[in-house]
Amino acid sequence: MTELCEYILALFTTTSGVQGQYMGSDEKEIIYIAFQAINVTENKVSFSSRTLIYRPPINPNPDLLG
Repeated sequence: MTELCEYILALFTTTSGVQGQYMGSDEKEIIYIAFQAINVTENKVSFSSRTLIYRPPINPNPDLLG
């Protein structure tokens, strides 16, 4: 016998790395995570959380500084 779940957990993560043609070639650690617990019987979000785990340092391109 199967039972229906009362909650669904939606999870979203972000990593850092290069964009464009080389995307995925240098993936780093997870830097952002967000999730929501959704009560499917009441069709409501029961809990949500967003966390910035790591903020990469900004290394400005000298050519852009003028």
